[in-house]
Formats: sequence, C-alpha cells, structure tokens
Amino acid sequence: MPAKTVNQKALAKCVEEFITNLHSVVQENTLLQDNLRFKDEELKSLATVKQRCAELEISHQHTLQYLKSMKSEIGKLESYRMTVITQERVIAKLQSVVESKLKSKFSFLKDVSAAIKVEASQIGFPPLLDPTSNTQSHTGNIIDEDIRQENFTLKEKVYYYSIFAL
Repeated sequence: MPAKTVNQKALAKCVEEFITNLHSVVQENTLLQDNLRFKDEELKSLATVKQRCAELEISHQHTLQYLKSMKSEIGKLESYRMTVITQERVIAKLQSVVESKLKSKFSFLKDVSAAIKVEASQIGFPPLLDPTSNTQSHTGNIIDEDIRQENFTLKEKVYYYSIFAL
C-alpha cells in the first residue's frame, strides 16, 4: 500500500503542477487575446488610414485637373488681354486718323468760310456766321452732323474689328 500513497502524492504533485501550468497558460492566453485585440484595432486603424489616403489621392487628382483647367483659362485670359491691348492701340490710331481727317475738313471749311467772308464783304453782303463759333447755324449743324457720322463710322469699324478679331 505504500506505493499507492506515493502515487497519490506524485499524482497530487502532478495535478498541482498541471494547475500551475494551466494558470500560466491562461495568463498567456489572456495576454495573447489582449495583444490580438490591439492588433485588430491597429489593422482597423490602418484600413481607415488607407481609405483616407485613397480619398486624398482622388481629391489630389481632381485638384490637379482643376489647376490644369485654370492654367488653360489663364492662358485664354492672357490672350484676350493682349487682344484688348492690340485693339486699344488700333482704336487710338483710328481715332488719330479720324481726328486728323476732321481737322483737315474743319480747316478746309475755315478757309472756305474766310474766302466767302472776304468775297461777301467785297460785294457788300452782310457778314456770314462763323461755323467755328458756338452759335448754332445751319453750317454748324452740318459740321456737327459730319463729325457725328464720322464718329459713328469709326465706332462701327471698331465694333466689327473686335468681333472678327476674336
């Protein structure tokens, strides 16, 4: 019988070791489960970061496309600006040409008016109204109408030029 007691003592010792080992395995299992939960959270966080990164890449591509279109628009606007500058120069030249034509017509009328005054005074007619004066005479109205007509023609030319230049 003493062998049975030894066996019981050995068995009790084995059970005690098994329980101790079981506690350490349970503790390790708990640690591994905690570690696994942490890793799962990190994986979820990584997936969220990857998704956000993909969204940012798409947004970046859209922004690049927008910037390219704006660059194109800026180029068009610069072209329009240069066209406007050119048109302004042309208009200024046309104005100077019209003004010189009007001045030559006006000086011609002054010369004609002076000649008529001289002849009228020699013949004995009463003095004529000066077309260059501020009084509204029939001749002054004709000159004003000529100036308006020349100005209108110039505006038409500039308008049509600006339409066909674009």
